[in-house]
Amino acid sequence: MRAAAQPVAEQWLAACVRRLAEPAMDRAAAQPVLVLIRSAHARWVGDLAMRIRQGITAAQLKRRPAPAAARPAAPRSLSDLTLVDEDQAEREIEVSRVIQVVDLEAEWVLRELVGLASALQVAHGEPMGLAQYPAGPAVYARAFGEMAQAMQLTPVQRAALMRAACAGAAEVLKAAYTEAAQQIRSWGVQEARYQRSAAPGSSQEARLSLGPSMQRLLSSPRLQAGGDDPSVALLARLFQEMLTDPRLNGPMRRVVARLQGTVQQTAQRDRSVLASQDHPVWQLIEQIASYAEEHGQPEDAAASDFMQFVEPLVDRLVAGPAPGREAYDQALGELRGYVAQDEAAELAREAEARRLLDQAEHEDALRPVLREQVQLSLRKAPQVGENLRLFLLGPWTDVMVHAVVHLGDGHAETQGMLSAVDELLSSLQPLQDAAQRQQRMRELPGLVARLQRGMQLVGMSKARAEAMLDELMDVHRKLLLAPTAAPTPEPAAPAAPAAPDTDIQWDDDDAYLREQPTDRWGHSDTNLGHLPTVPMGLDAEAAGAAVAQWVKGLREGQRCKIFLQGQWVTARLMWQSENGGFFMFSSPLEGGSHSLTRRALERLRAEGLVTDLAEPSLLQRAVDSLMQDL
Repeated sequence: MRAAAQPVAEQWLAACVRRLAEPAMDRAAAQPVLVLIRSAHARWVGDLAMRIRQGITAAQLKRRPAPAAARPAAPRSLSDLTLVDEDQAEREIEVSRVIQVVDLEAEWVLRELVGLASALQVAHGEPMGLAQYPAGPAVYARAFGEMAQAMQLTPVQRAALMRAACAGAAEVLKAAYTEAAQQIRSWGVQEARYQRSAAPGSSQEARLSLGPSMQRLLSSPRLQAGGDDPSVALLARLFQEMLTDPRLNGPMRRVVARLQGTVQQTAQRDRSVLASQDHPVWQLIEQIASYAEEHGQPEDAAASDFMQFVEPLVDRLVAGPAPGREAYDQALGELRGYVAQDEAAELAREAEARRLLDQAEHEDALRPVLREQVQLSLRKAPQVGENLRLFLLGPWTDVMVHAVVHLGDGHAETQGMLSAVDELLSSLQPLQDAAQRQQRMRELPGLVARLQRGMQLVGMSKARAEAMLDELMDVHRKLLLAPTAAPTPEPAAPAAPAAPDTDIQWDDDDAYLREQPTDRWGHSDTNLGHLPTVPMGLDAEAAGAAVAQWVKGLREGQRCKIFLQGQWVTARLMWQSENGGFFMFSSPLEGGSHSLTRRALERLRAEGLVTDLAEPSLLQRAVDSLMQDL
């Protein structure tokens, strides 16, 4: 599949060009993308092929032992965080759509290829399912998404390119998977028996009551023929199914295998082992498996610590004859204690990130309040240039927000930044006499120094800061050099017609607010009720309310499935900010923790890319598979 990356990239981009050139595409969005691809076609083909090869190699390496990765350094600013905002959420959605199209159109070809590849992989002791195949659709979709990001397109242009990618992905990858399967068959490899694990919700019997399912299995003639005690045969088959589960990694598989003999001994004395999935035997095994699944590869530091804890615990259980329920209860309690301490330590390691997110949330809440105050000041001083108006409503509002949040509203420097607005507007008023000119000349250096300091606080570029200061200098020079004249009394004038509505006039002059993009989430024209992953019965308003309600109901410690970095992972909600503006999840993906804005989380939820954890447990998957076999 790595060798086929170049022709796949060529065919895929050719399909995208054809799609972008179709009349049905939005010409304003598609035409710039077409020009970019055609002007450097070879470059983008090579870029996509390279990313595909790198993705396949990286996916393979995840299945092999690797040295423990160093923990990332604590973030020093919000920009250091891997924050999933609305734009990142849109990119995740675009990638997911490519994966969905390929999954639908090339499902059976891909299953055939994975079956053949798994026949080779089983020889090395590690079974492989669709999720573990290193050249699955997600690898290609992520590679294309990364290439689109490297093109530096606008969001609308990137969305047009990703829609075109969906159209060609299924055809191109279906052909590539077919060719690869034919090549493996030509080596004489026969497809391994495909073992289907029921999807969530497809086997209610196994999840609602393990006892009746066990009774049906115990009465199976094939188990009865296996020995005097069918429970021994049943447990042997259950462990066989669990140990071949592709989501159970190597070290954890060995731990579960060591428990098989002692569980069989316990089951012969305690018949409740086969009566309920709530027995501490199964809860212990499931806790071990779920921890391993949530923490990724066993070679990382956390998993190594876990192995050092769990192996002595298992040694204690298998050392004596047939441990009773109490022994498993005690082991389960110790294991849960370890997991709780590990989660607390993980949260403590993210203290600096949580502090930065709290500050960002405070800034987001404060910004509209301070901007409104600046608007009121501007209405009292209407003779203000447009550039200065934009500066005060934009960058200088950010300066005041930064000062209040980071220095405190009582700090002298913060007070100086807050008062700078009125002082600057006052300094632009015409001079009345020489004494006022002298006073203005004494005040300006301090005001300019505060403006320079504020621009530094928010990281304004040197060129932009100098341009703003030069413009202010020109205005003040004209004011200071202009002759002063005593104001003359104006003659009485006849009654004037009604004055125009100045409020409307000033609102129209608020160019900064007019230039801001509309709220894509609260006032979007997109009807969420018609998205494929949202129930069709919901209209936009009802769908939005349902999404908001789900997000509002999230609680720390809750586990869910979320689509991040182009793949589905099990993630745990570690923390959410006080006002619910930011969320932090823990997952086995690179980096370990992921920070999401509320709007990004709502967007992913609306697209069906974050959902409650409803997958069957390791034991349930084994029971489902065994019932189908027998």
